[in-house]
Amino acid sequence: MVDAQVFWRSKNGKYTVYITPAGQLVGTYSSLKSFVRSYQQGGKRVYARWHAHHIIEEKHLENLGIRGHFPAYEELPNVLLP
Repeated sequence: MVDAQVFWRSKNGKYTVYITPAGQLVGTYSSLKSFVRSYQQGGKRVYARWHAHHIIEEKHLENLGIRGHFPAYEELPNVLLP
């Protein structure tokens, strides 16, 4: 990702969440789900009610006939929203 910095990485290194210069948290669907479940500040899960939203919807890829050129649903790019 251009200009994004690592914001969080899972303990096993499998999942990474990035923060953009605009403060948006982005990553794969799998990464953001793991982040929401485990990230804490002061013992509180501050993003517990936030949700990962696909930047590119799978149905749009299918409609365009290009679904086979992209990773699995869990690995598509997402942004975290409240």
